[in-house]
Amino acid sequence: TRLDPGFLTSALRIARYNTDGTPDNSFGTNGIVDYVLGTAHFGYAVEVLADGKILVAGGVNDGVGSLQWLLLRLNADGSSDISFALGGSQLVDYIDGNEDLAYEMAVQPDGKILLAGVVVDSLQRYTPAIYRFTDNGFLDMSFGVGGLAIVPVVEAENEFSNIKVRPDGKIVATGHYSNVFNDWGVLVAQFDTNGVLDPAFGTGGYTVEPIGYIQAEAYGLALTSAGDIIVAGTTKDLNITFDMFVGRFTGAGVLDASFGTNGFTLYDATDENIAYDCLLDADGKILVGGTTGGTFFDNRDLTVWRYNADGTSDLSFNLDGVATAEVLGFMDEINGIALQADGKLVVAGKANNGNENDFVVARFLTTGSTGLIGSPATSALLAPNPVAAGSTLHVELPIGAGMVRMFELVDVAGRLVADLPLMSSAFLDIPATVVPGKYVLRPVGNVLLKPLSLVI
Repeated sequence: TRLDPGFLTSALRIARYNTDGTPDNSFGTNGIVDYVLGTAHFGYAVEVLADGKILVAGGVNDGVGSLQWLLLRLNADGSSDISFALGGSQLVDYIDGNEDLAYEMAVQPDGKILLAGVVVDSLQRYTPAIYRFTDNGFLDMSFGVGGLAIVPVVEAENEFSNIKVRPDGKIVATGHYSNVFNDWGVLVAQFDTNGVLDPAFGTGGYTVEPIGYIQAEAYGLALTSAGDIIVAGTTKDLNITFDMFVGRFTGAGVLDASFGTNGFTLYDATDENIAYDCLLDADGKILVGGTTGGTFFDNRDLTVWRYNADGTSDLSFNLDGVATAEVLGFMDEINGIALQADGKLVVAGKANNGNENDFVVARFLTTGSTGLIGSPATSALLAPNPVAAGSTLHVELPIGAGMVRMFELVDVAGRLVADLPLMSSAFLDIPATVVPGKYVLRPVGNVLLKPLSLVI
Protein backbone atom coordinates (compact mmCIF):
# COMPACT_ATOMS: atom_id res chain seq x y z
CA THR A 1 0.00 0.00 0.00
CA ARG A 2 1.19 3.52 -0.80
CA LEU A 3 -0.36 6.12 1.49
CA ASP A 4 -1.03 9.51 -0.05
CA PRO A 5 -0.14 12.77 1.73
CA GLY A 6 -2.56 13.34 4.58
CA PHE A 7 -3.12 9.55 4.93
CA LEU A 8 -6.72 9.84 3.71
CA THR A 9 -6.28 7.88 0.46
CA SER A 10 -3.95 5.15 -0.80
CA ALA A 11 -2.95 3.17 -3.86
CA LEU A 12 -2.03 -0.47 -4.31
CA ARG A 13 1.72 -0.46 -5.03
CA ILE A 14 3.52 -3.30 -6.84
CA ALA A 15 7.31 -3.22 -7.32
CA ARG A 16 9.66 -5.48 -9.27
CA TYR A 17 13.40 -5.84 -8.75
CA ASN A 18 16.26 -7.31 -10.73
CA THR A 19 18.19 -10.24 -9.29
CA ASP A 20 20.80 -7.87 -7.85
CA GLY A 21 18.17 -5.91 -5.90
CA THR A 22 17.99 -2.88 -8.20
CA PRO A 23 14.58 -1.70 -9.52
CA ASP A 24 13.50 -3.30 -12.79
CA ASN A 25 12.87 -0.23 -14.94
CA SER A 26 11.08 -2.30 -17.60
CA PHE A 27 8.20 -2.72 -15.14
CA GLY A 28 5.73 0.14 -14.73
CA THR A 29 7.49 3.43 -14.04
CA ASN A 30 10.99 2.96 -12.61
CA GLY A 31 10.02 -0.52 -11.42
CA ILE A 32 6.78 0.52 -9.69
CA VAL A 33 3.07 0.28 -10.54
CA ASP A 34 0.50 2.19 -8.46
CA TYR A 35 -2.95 0.70 -9.01
CA VAL A 36 -5.97 2.83 -8.12
CA LEU A 37 -9.54 1.55 -8.14
CA GLY A 38 -10.99 3.25 -5.06
CA THR A 39 -9.62 5.44 -2.28
CA ALA A 40 -8.30 2.77 0.13
CA HIS A 41 -6.23 -0.18 -1.11
CA PHE A 42 -4.46 -3.13 0.55
CA GLY A 43 -2.21 -5.64 -1.20
CA TYR A 44 -1.23 -8.90 0.50
CA ALA A 45 -0.53 -11.59 -2.12
CA VAL A 46 1.28 -11.81 -5.47
CA GLU A 47 1.65 -14.74 -7.88
CA VAL A 48 3.65 -14.66 -11.11
CA LEU A 49 2.12 -16.94 -13.74
CA ALA A 50 4.01 -19.08 -16.24
CA ASP A 51 3.36 -16.56 -19.03
CA GLY A 52 4.81 -13.73 -16.95
CA LYS A 53 1.48 -12.15 -16.05
CA ILE A 54 1.04 -11.15 -12.41
CA LEU A 55 -1.90 -11.79 -10.06
CA VAL A 56 -2.35 -9.48 -7.07
CA ALA A 57 -4.88 -9.90 -4.26
CA GLY A 58 -5.99 -7.86 -1.27
CA GLY A 59 -8.79 -5.39 -0.70
CA VAL A 60 -10.28 -2.06 -1.77
CA ASN A 61 -13.03 0.08 -0.28
CA ASP A 62 -16.59 -0.43 -1.44
CA GLY A 63 -19.34 2.13 -2.00
CA VAL A 64 -19.99 2.67 1.71
CA GLY A 65 -16.35 2.89 2.79
CA SER A 66 -15.74 -0.63 4.09
CA LEU A 67 -13.54 -3.22 2.37
CA GLN A 68 -14.15 -5.87 -0.28
CA TRP A 69 -11.91 -8.53 -1.82
CA LEU A 70 -9.79 -7.47 -4.78
CA LEU A 71 -8.15 -9.67 -7.43
CA LEU A 72 -6.36 -8.13 -10.40
CA ARG A 73 -4.02 -9.23 -13.17
CA LEU A 74 -1.18 -7.26 -14.70
CA ASN A 75 0.73 -7.89 -17.88
CA ALA A 76 4.44 -8.66 -17.53
CA ASP A 77 5.31 -4.98 -18.07
CA GLY A 78 3.00 -3.85 -15.26
CA SER A 79 0.12 -2.63 -17.40
CA SER A 80 -3.39 -3.75 -16.52
CA ASP A 81 -4.52 -6.91 -18.32
CA ILE A 82 -7.95 -5.79 -19.54
CA SER A 83 -8.74 -9.32 -20.77
CA PHE A 84 -8.99 -10.44 -17.13
CA ALA A 85 -12.41 -10.37 -15.44
CA LEU A 86 -14.02 -6.93 -15.78
CA GLY A 87 -11.38 -4.76 -17.38
CA GLY A 88 -8.47 -6.24 -15.42
CA SER A 89 -9.87 -6.78 -11.93
CA GLN A 90 -12.53 -8.57 -9.94
CA LEU A 91 -14.27 -7.45 -6.74
CA VAL A 92 -16.20 -9.57 -4.24
CA ASP A 93 -18.21 -8.05 -1.39
CA TYR A 94 -19.70 -10.66 0.98
CA ILE A 95 -22.02 -8.23 2.76
CA ASP A 96 -21.97 -4.61 1.70
CA GLY A 97 -20.65 -2.45 4.53
CA ASN A 98 -18.55 -5.11 6.27
CA GLU A 99 -14.75 -5.47 6.29
CA ASP A 100 -13.66 -8.29 3.94
CA LEU A 101 -10.04 -8.92 2.91
CA ALA A 102 -8.02 -11.47 0.95
CA TYR A 103 -4.67 -12.30 2.58
CA GLU A 104 -3.16 -15.09 0.47
CA MET A 105 -3.46 -16.78 -2.89
CA ALA A 106 -2.78 -20.14 -4.52
CA VAL A 107 -3.07 -21.03 -8.20
CA GLN A 108 -4.21 -24.55 -9.07
CA PRO A 109 -2.56 -26.55 -11.88
CA ASP A 110 -5.66 -25.92 -14.03
CA GLY A 111 -5.21 -22.17 -13.64
CA LYS A 112 -8.07 -21.58 -11.22
CA ILE A 113 -7.28 -19.06 -8.51
CA LEU A 114 -7.89 -19.55 -4.78
CA LEU A 115 -7.97 -16.59 -2.40
CA ALA A 116 -7.99 -17.05 1.38
CA GLY A 117 -8.91 -14.43 3.92
CA VAL A 118 -11.85 -13.21 5.95
CA VAL A 119 -15.46 -12.16 5.42
CA VAL A 120 -17.74 -10.66 8.06
CA ASP A 121 -21.20 -12.18 8.52
CA SER A 122 -24.45 -10.49 9.50
CA LEU A 123 -23.63 -10.99 13.21
CA GLN A 124 -20.30 -9.17 12.74
CA ARG A 125 -18.33 -12.40 13.14
CA TYR A 126 -15.08 -12.56 11.19
CA THR A 127 -15.24 -15.81 9.23
CA PRO A 128 -12.38 -17.80 7.60
CA ALA A 129 -13.16 -17.81 3.89
CA ILE A 130 -11.90 -19.07 0.52
CA TYR A 131 -13.14 -17.83 -2.86
CA ARG A 132 -12.25 -19.59 -6.09
CA PHE A 133 -12.05 -17.86 -9.45
CA THR A 134 -11.71 -19.18 -12.98
CA ASP A 135 -8.45 -18.54 -14.78
CA ASN A 136 -10.03 -15.51 -16.47
CA GLY A 137 -11.09 -13.93 -13.18
CA PHE A 138 -14.75 -14.80 -12.61
CA LEU A 139 -16.19 -16.55 -9.56
CA ASP A 140 -16.18 -20.33 -9.95
CA MET A 141 -19.76 -21.18 -9.02
CA SER A 142 -18.93 -24.91 -8.82
CA PHE A 143 -16.82 -24.23 -5.70
CA GLY A 144 -18.40 -24.26 -2.25
CA VAL A 145 -21.60 -22.22 -2.28
CA GLY A 146 -21.60 -19.62 -5.00
CA GLY A 147 -17.81 -19.72 -5.25
CA LEU A 148 -17.25 -19.39 -1.49
CA ALA A 149 -16.12 -21.94 1.12
CA ILE A 150 -16.03 -21.10 4.84
CA VAL A 151 -15.41 -22.62 8.25
CA PRO A 152 -18.53 -22.13 10.41
CA VAL A 153 -17.85 -19.86 13.39
CA VAL A 154 -19.19 -19.37 16.92
CA GLU A 155 -17.24 -16.29 18.06
CA ALA A 156 -16.12 -13.05 16.45
CA GLU A 157 -12.37 -13.41 15.81
CA ASN A 158 -11.43 -15.85 13.02
CA GLU A 159 -9.62 -15.76 9.68
CA PHE A 160 -7.55 -17.60 7.10
CA SER A 161 -4.04 -16.19 6.58
CA ASN A 162 -2.52 -18.72 4.17
CA ILE A 163 -3.48 -21.38 1.68
CA LYS A 164 -1.81 -24.24 -0.23
CA VAL A 165 -2.98 -26.87 -2.72
CA ARG A 166 -1.97 -30.52 -2.25
CA PRO A 167 -0.86 -32.68 -5.20
CA ASP A 168 -4.24 -34.49 -5.04
CA GLY A 169 -6.07 -31.16 -5.36
CA LYS A 170 -7.24 -30.86 -1.76
CA ILE A 171 -6.90 -27.42 -0.24
CA VAL A 172 -5.20 -26.65 3.08
CA ALA A 173 -5.63 -23.30 4.80
CA THR A 174 -4.41 -21.95 8.11
CA GLY A 175 -5.07 -18.95 10.33
CA HIS A 176 -6.80 -18.60 13.69
CA TYR A 177 -10.15 -19.55 15.20
CA SER A 178 -12.03 -18.50 18.32
CA ASN A 179 -14.16 -20.80 20.47
CA VAL A 180 -14.42 -18.33 23.35
CA PHE A 181 -14.47 -14.55 23.61
CA ASN A 182 -11.10 -12.79 23.21
CA ASP A 183 -9.02 -15.92 22.74
CA TRP A 184 -8.16 -17.99 19.71
CA GLY A 185 -6.02 -20.89 18.60
CA VAL A 186 -4.20 -22.04 15.48
CA LEU A 187 -6.66 -23.04 12.77
CA VAL A 188 -5.81 -25.67 10.15
CA ALA A 189 -8.54 -26.72 7.72
CA GLN A 190 -8.79 -28.95 4.67
CA PHE A 191 -11.31 -28.78 1.85
CA ASP A 192 -11.91 -31.15 -1.03
CA THR A 193 -11.50 -29.98 -4.62
CA ASN A 194 -15.06 -28.63 -4.68
CA GLY A 195 -14.75 -26.50 -1.56
CA VAL A 196 -16.39 -28.84 0.95
CA LEU A 197 -14.71 -29.38 4.33
CA ASP A 198 -12.99 -32.77 4.34
CA PRO A 199 -14.65 -34.89 7.07
CA ALA A 200 -11.57 -37.15 7.28
CA PHE A 201 -9.47 -34.17 8.43
CA GLY A 202 -9.40 -33.06 12.06
CA THR A 203 -12.92 -32.73 13.43
CA GLY A 204 -15.39 -32.01 10.67
CA GLY A 205 -12.67 -30.76 8.37
CA TYR A 206 -10.65 -28.51 10.65
CA THR A 207 -8.48 -28.46 13.78
CA VAL A 208 -8.01 -25.71 16.36
CA GLU A 209 -4.96 -25.90 18.64
CA PRO A 210 -4.08 -23.45 21.45
CA ILE A 211 -0.43 -22.59 21.98
CA GLY A 212 1.06 -20.31 24.61
CA TYR A 213 -1.09 -18.31 27.00
CA ILE A 214 -3.59 -16.59 24.73
CA GLN A 215 -4.38 -15.58 21.15
CA ALA A 216 -2.32 -17.84 18.89
CA GLU A 217 -2.45 -17.23 15.16
CA ALA A 218 -0.67 -18.86 12.24
CA TYR A 219 0.52 -16.86 9.23
CA GLY A 220 3.01 -19.20 7.54
CA LEU A 221 2.10 -22.52 5.91
CA ALA A 222 4.15 -25.21 4.16
CA LEU A 223 3.39 -28.80 3.11
CA THR A 224 6.00 -31.55 3.43
CA SER A 225 6.54 -34.27 0.82
CA ALA A 226 5.00 -36.72 3.30
CA GLY A 227 1.83 -34.62 3.48
CA ASP A 228 2.44 -33.09 6.90
CA ILE A 229 1.51 -29.46 7.53
CA ILE A 230 4.01 -26.90 8.89
CA VAL A 231 2.63 -23.70 10.40
CA ALA A 232 4.37 -20.64 11.81
CA GLY A 233 3.04 -17.61 13.64
CA THR A 234 2.86 -15.98 17.03
CA THR A 235 1.16 -16.32 20.40
CA LYS A 236 1.03 -14.23 23.55
CA ASP A 237 2.70 -15.42 26.75
CA LEU A 238 1.85 -14.69 30.39
CA ASN A 239 3.57 -11.29 30.14
CA ILE A 240 1.42 -10.44 27.09
CA THR A 241 4.50 -10.30 24.90
CA PHE A 242 4.73 -12.23 21.63
CA ASP A 243 6.40 -15.63 21.18
CA MET A 244 7.09 -17.01 17.71
CA PHE A 245 6.11 -20.62 17.07
CA VAL A 246 6.59 -23.32 14.47
CA GLY A 247 4.32 -26.36 14.59
CA ARG A 248 3.53 -29.53 12.67
CA PHE A 249 0.27 -31.34 12.00
CA THR A 250 -0.16 -34.71 10.35
CA GLY A 251 -1.89 -35.04 7.00
CA ALA A 252 -5.01 -36.03 8.94
CA GLY A 253 -5.06 -32.75 10.85
CA VAL A 254 -3.68 -34.01 14.17
CA LEU A 255 -0.98 -32.10 16.05
CA ASP A 256 2.26 -34.10 15.72
CA ALA A 257 3.64 -34.52 19.25
CA SER A 258 6.99 -35.78 17.89
CA PHE A 259 7.75 -32.29 16.56
CA GLY A 260 9.44 -29.81 18.88
CA THR A 261 7.80 -29.99 22.31
CA ASN A 262 4.40 -31.63 21.98
CA GLY A 263 3.96 -30.36 18.45
CA PHE A 264 5.37 -26.83 18.66
CA THR A 265 8.71 -25.05 18.99
CA LEU A 266 8.64 -21.61 20.64
CA TYR A 267 11.11 -18.72 20.27
CA ASP A 268 10.93 -16.02 22.95
CA ALA A 269 14.35 -14.33 22.90
CA THR A 270 12.86 -10.80 22.71
CA ASP A 271 9.59 -9.13 23.69
CA GLU A 272 8.09 -9.35 20.23
CA ASN A 273 8.79 -12.44 18.12
CA ILE A 274 6.49 -12.96 15.14
CA ALA A 275 6.67 -15.28 12.12
CA TYR A 276 4.83 -14.18 8.98
CA ASP A 277 5.94 -16.80 6.45
CA CYS A 278 7.69 -20.16 6.20
CA LEU A 279 8.88 -22.64 3.59
CA LEU A 280 10.84 -25.88 3.26
CA ASP A 281 14.24 -26.08 1.59
CA ALA A 282 15.50 -29.00 -0.52
CA ASP A 283 16.72 -30.79 2.62
CA GLY A 284 13.37 -30.52 4.37
CA LYS A 285 14.60 -27.86 6.79
CA ILE A 286 12.15 -25.14 7.77
CA LEU A 287 12.94 -21.50 7.00
CA VAL A 288 10.86 -18.90 8.78
CA GLY A 289 10.73 -15.13 8.21
CA GLY A 290 9.42 -12.47 10.55
CA THR A 291 10.54 -9.93 13.13
CA THR A 292 12.12 -9.77 16.60
CA GLY A 293 12.75 -6.96 19.06
CA GLY A 294 10.77 -4.67 21.33
CA THR A 295 7.04 -4.15 21.51
CA PHE A 296 4.93 -1.29 20.20
CA PHE A 297 7.29 1.44 18.88
CA ASP A 298 10.56 -0.16 20.00
CA ASN A 299 13.23 -1.29 17.55
CA ARG A 300 12.62 -4.55 15.69
CA ASP A 301 14.78 -6.33 13.11
CA LEU A 302 14.29 -8.50 10.03
CA THR A 303 14.61 -12.06 11.32
CA VAL A 304 15.12 -15.46 9.67
CA TRP A 305 15.05 -18.72 11.62
CA ARG A 306 16.00 -22.19 10.38
CA TYR A 307 14.81 -25.40 12.01
CA ASN A 308 15.56 -29.05 11.44
CA ALA A 309 12.71 -31.29 10.30
CA ASP A 310 12.04 -32.35 13.91
CA GLY A 311 11.56 -28.77 15.11
CA THR A 312 14.94 -28.26 16.76
CA SER A 313 16.99 -25.15 15.93
CA ASP A 314 19.47 -25.68 13.11
CA LEU A 315 22.69 -24.53 14.79
CA SER A 316 24.58 -24.71 11.48
CA PHE A 317 22.63 -21.61 10.43
CA ASN A 318 24.35 -18.50 11.83
CA LEU A 319 25.61 -20.56 14.83
CA ASP A 320 22.32 -20.37 16.73
CA GLY A 321 19.66 -20.91 14.06
CA VAL A 322 18.69 -17.23 13.85
CA ALA A 323 19.83 -14.37 11.59
CA THR A 324 18.77 -10.74 12.00
CA ALA A 325 19.32 -7.53 10.06
CA GLU A 326 18.53 -3.94 10.94
CA VAL A 327 17.47 -1.70 8.06
CA LEU A 328 16.37 1.76 9.20
CA GLY A 329 16.90 1.47 12.95
CA PHE A 330 13.25 1.29 13.96
CA MET A 331 10.59 -1.29 13.11
CA ASP A 332 11.67 -3.76 10.40
CA GLU A 333 9.77 -6.94 9.52
CA ILE A 334 9.71 -9.70 6.94
CA ASN A 335 6.28 -10.47 5.49
CA GLY A 336 7.20 -12.94 2.74
CA ILE A 337 10.10 -15.23 1.84
CA ALA A 338 11.20 -17.19 -1.26
CA LEU A 339 14.14 -19.44 -2.10
CA GLN A 340 16.24 -18.83 -5.18
CA ALA A 341 17.53 -21.74 -7.25
CA ASP A 342 21.00 -21.20 -5.71
CA GLY A 343 19.58 -21.60 -2.19
CA LYS A 344 19.75 -17.94 -1.19
CA LEU A 345 16.69 -16.63 0.62
CA VAL A 346 14.95 -13.50 -0.66
CA VAL A 347 12.77 -11.70 1.87
CA ALA A 348 10.29 -8.86 1.43
CA GLY A 349 8.59 -6.68 3.98
CA LYS A 350 8.76 -3.21 5.42
CA ALA A 351 11.18 -0.96 7.26
CA ASN A 352 10.22 2.05 9.34
CA ASN A 353 12.43 5.08 9.99
CA GLY A 354 10.27 6.40 12.81
CA ASN A 355 7.98 8.38 10.52
CA GLU A 356 6.94 6.10 7.65
CA ASN A 357 7.15 2.58 6.27
CA ASP A 358 9.23 1.74 3.20
CA PHE A 359 9.43 -1.38 1.07
CA VAL A 360 12.39 -3.59 1.91
CA VAL A 361 13.74 -6.49 -0.15
CA ALA A 362 16.79 -8.29 1.21
CA ARG A 363 18.68 -11.51 0.58
CA PHE A 364 20.15 -13.89 3.14
CA LEU A 365 22.69 -16.66 2.70
CA THR A 366 21.54 -20.11 3.75
CA THR A 367 24.79 -22.04 3.30
CA GLY A 368 27.84 -21.95 5.52
CA SER A 369 27.64 -20.70 9.07
CA THR A 370 26.77 -17.01 8.74
CA GLY A 371 23.22 -16.99 7.52
CA LEU A 372 23.48 -13.22 7.13
CA ILE A 373 22.85 -10.86 4.25
CA GLY A 374 25.22 -11.47 1.38
CA SER A 375 27.86 -8.92 2.34
CA PRO A 376 31.29 -9.75 3.79
CA ALA A 377 31.06 -10.57 7.49
CA THR A 378 33.91 -10.49 9.96
CA SER A 379 34.57 -11.67 13.49
CA ALA A 380 35.51 -9.90 16.71
CA LEU A 381 38.12 -11.42 19.01
CA LEU A 382 37.12 -12.53 22.52
CA ALA A 383 39.40 -12.99 25.51
CA PRO A 384 39.36 -14.95 27.64
CA ASN A 385 37.22 -17.66 26.08
CA PRO A 386 36.14 -19.63 28.11
CA VAL A 387 35.22 -16.85 30.53
CA ALA A 388 33.93 -17.13 34.08
CA ALA A 389 30.44 -15.92 35.04
CA GLY A 390 30.69 -12.68 36.97
CA SER A 391 33.86 -11.54 35.19
CA THR A 392 34.69 -9.19 32.30
CA LEU A 393 35.13 -10.27 28.68
CA HIS A 394 37.37 -8.25 26.37
CA VAL A 395 36.00 -7.72 22.85
CA GLU A 396 38.31 -6.53 20.07
CA LEU A 397 36.33 -5.23 17.11
CA PRO A 398 38.02 -5.55 13.70
CA ILE A 399 38.67 -2.49 11.54
CA GLY A 400 35.70 -1.69 9.31
CA ALA A 401 33.20 -3.68 11.39
CA GLY A 402 31.07 -0.62 12.11
CA MET A 403 29.43 0.35 15.36
CA VAL A 404 27.92 -2.03 17.90
CA ARG A 405 26.58 -1.01 21.28
CA MET A 406 24.96 -4.21 22.46
CA PHE A 407 25.45 -7.98 22.27
CA GLU A 408 22.81 -10.58 23.02
CA LEU A 409 23.88 -13.65 25.00
CA VAL A 410 21.87 -16.54 23.57
CA ASP A 411 21.82 -20.17 24.69
CA VAL A 412 21.98 -23.15 22.31
CA ALA A 413 18.17 -23.37 22.27
CA GLY A 414 17.99 -19.83 20.87
CA ARG A 415 16.73 -18.24 24.11
CA LEU A 416 17.93 -14.79 25.07
CA VAL A 417 19.84 -15.02 28.35
CA ALA A 418 21.04 -11.42 28.72
CA ASP A 419 21.54 -8.14 26.90
CA LEU A 420 25.19 -7.10 27.33
CA PRO A 421 26.07 -3.44 26.66
CA LEU A 422 29.53 -2.98 25.16
CA MET A 423 31.38 -0.69 27.58
CA SER A 424 34.19 1.59 26.42
CA SER A 425 33.86 -0.11 23.01
CA ALA A 426 35.80 -3.08 24.38
CA PHE A 427 34.30 -4.85 27.43
CA LEU A 428 31.29 -6.97 28.31
CA ASP A 429 30.31 -7.81 31.90
CA ILE A 430 29.16 -11.44 32.12
CA PRO A 431 26.41 -11.72 34.75
CA ALA A 432 27.27 -13.87 37.75
CA THR A 433 23.91 -15.64 37.39
CA VAL A 434 24.72 -17.18 34.00
CA VAL A 435 24.80 -20.98 34.15
CA PRO A 436 28.06 -22.48 32.78
CA GLY A 437 27.72 -23.82 29.25
CA LYS A 438 27.99 -23.00 25.56
CA TYR A 439 26.49 -19.72 24.30
CA VAL A 440 26.38 -17.43 21.28
CA LEU A 441 27.20 -13.71 21.44
CA ARG A 442 25.08 -11.98 18.82
CA PRO A 443 25.80 -8.34 17.84
CA VAL A 444 22.66 -6.19 17.82
CA GLY A 445 22.05 -4.03 14.75
CA ASN A 446 25.29 -4.88 12.94
CA VAL A 447 25.25 -7.27 9.96
CA LEU A 448 29.00 -6.91 9.35
CA LEU A 449 29.89 -8.84 12.50
CA LYS A 450 29.41 -12.59 12.79
CA PRO A 451 27.87 -14.07 15.94
CA LEU A 452 30.53 -15.60 18.17
CA SER A 453 30.74 -18.85 20.11
CA LEU A 454 31.38 -18.32 23.82
CA VAL A 455 31.96 -20.81 26.63
CA ILE A 456 31.13 -19.71 30.16
